[in-house]
Amino acid sequence: MKKHVLKTTTLLLLAMLWASPALLAQVNMSRYITLTVVDGADIKLELAADAGGTPVQIVSGANTYDITVGTTWTGTQTYTAGATTMTIYGNIRKFRCSSNNANLTALDPGHNTGLTTLYCYNNDLTSLDVSQNTALEWLYCYNNDLTSLDVSQNTALKELKCSDNDLTSLDVSQNTALKVLKCSDNDLTSLDISQNTALEMLWCWRNDLTSLDVSQNTALEDLRCSENNLTSLDVSQNTALKELICSENPFTTQAIDDIYCALADRTAVSEGSIYPAFRTYDTNHAAVLASNATNARNKNWKVQYLQNDTDNTQQLTATVVPNNATNQNVTWSSSDNSIATVSNTGLVTAVAAGNATITVTTDDGGFTDQCAVTVTNATVAVTGVSLDINTATITAGNTQQLTATVAPANATNQAVTWSSSDNNIATVNATGLVTAVAAGNATITVTTDDGGFTDQCAVTVTASANISLSPTGHDYGNISVGASATQTFTLTNTGGTATEFEDLVISGTNASFFDYQDDYFLATVDIPAGGSVTIDIEYTPTATGSHTAVATFETVPNSLPLP
Repeated sequence: MKKHVLKTTTLLLLAMLWASPALLAQVNMSRYITLTVVDGADIKLELAADAGGTPVQIVSGANTYDITVGTTWTGTQTYTAGATTMTIYGNIRKFRCSSNNANLTALDPGHNTGLTTLYCYNNDLTSLDVSQNTALEWLYCYNNDLTSLDVSQNTALKELKCSDNDLTSLDVSQNTALKVLKCSDNDLTSLDISQNTALEMLWCWRNDLTSLDVSQNTALEDLRCSENNLTSLDVSQNTALKELICSENPFTTQAIDDIYCALADRTAVSEGSIYPAFRTYDTNHAAVLASNATNARNKNWKVQYLQNDTDNTQQLTATVVPNNATNQNVTWSSSDNSIATVSNTGLVTAVAAGNATITVTTDDGGFTDQCAVTVTNATVAVTGVSLDINTATITAGNTQQLTATVAPANATNQAVTWSSSDNNIATVNATGLVTAVAAGNATITVTTDDGGFTDQCAVTVTASANISLSPTGHDYGNISVGASATQTFTLTNTGGTATEFEDLVISGTNASFFDYQDDYFLATVDIPAGGSVTIDIEYTPTATGSHTAVATFETVPNSLPLP
């Protein structure tokens, strides 16, 4: 019996010893990433490791987190900073520290050379050194404050998204494996992508590019180069191109026609889309309208406005009867070219809101047919709203006017709705006038009817001043000529906000005999919340007598009246 127990115990010990290597796995402390953070902030991180069951330690001051990470993303978790740095130790292959905004100001990944993916967008990074991360394949660092970015050592890079920074230059000549490059909304004046022959997507809109050579990028499918200073664009070598957004460049009509003619023929494949204009009030809108979009449409390309994806032209087709008539020629005309024009092929172009009639006339016999055209203004969608002030301190009983500006300025629907988070503290009317009700905090929100975009103003309401005067009057008694007497009057503010007063007024018998000390009758004086001021009033009669003074004070304009 004892032998059986001993055998069982031995087996249990062997099982425990067999499992111990996994339980005692060590964190690789020589491989780490360091962040500069705000002490006390909750930092959002998401991780993936080289192998399943990888131990990882996150250290920030006195705060230490021991976690186990697999080969797939952990999902976003928050870790509280216990200092101004946070270090992530372990064999991390993919690292995301995005959307920490002002809580994350610096990032050093140099001690994790095995990193293949780094997502650090939506932070306040001003610099980023990835020179040691030669295995990096995906780098998303958009929406930071980077002024430079060196990716010359990252030759394995497949995707680089660095939009919404302050880059003035970008060298991707060493990144020959690059398939996706998004560098929009920077300050680039040039961009050389001649070495990036694998590139499939290029977004470089809203820079200061004056030229763009995509002749070597034959795999390019998606090109967005709007809002630059391009005067020409050759896409004749981009036979894989499916989408081209080139609006808001100073193209001439000829330059736009050249683009149409250079587009690859997509008749045998899916329809392509080109957006030569963003909206009807673009500076080159007239040049776009004058171009011959038929050259693109005949090759299975949609020619559209970017803002609302609508066509800016309409093709009409005339059929002459009989179909074997010798002279098949027709002439096209518009009743009002200021509303809609028509080309000699029947392509109608909308110019301005209104009604026009398009007429087709046969050369033989003058037979006609007509098309009634109604041109409507394109709906301009709201993209945002902003308030003139975002914080306000108001004394109870007072008001503050808020002004909302809807963007863009020509948005079709400019209507907004106002609301308060607490009407017991502050109310707001339909025009944005805020009325302070009682001491406390409230948030005033403006919301656009179109799109539901919002902006807010944090309102602090302070208690009104509560002024008391002591004494309110004084009997100076019987004073002889040549003598004088002085009485101190105290004005006390027991309210929750400061106020001001001016114009000390004395009334009573022979009031002209009273003298104001310290020139209070000439100045505006502030009484802080919980504070007081004193005024000495001297009585010097010109004849012996007994006199009584009554003192009152008046507040300055926009201040609360005294009781």
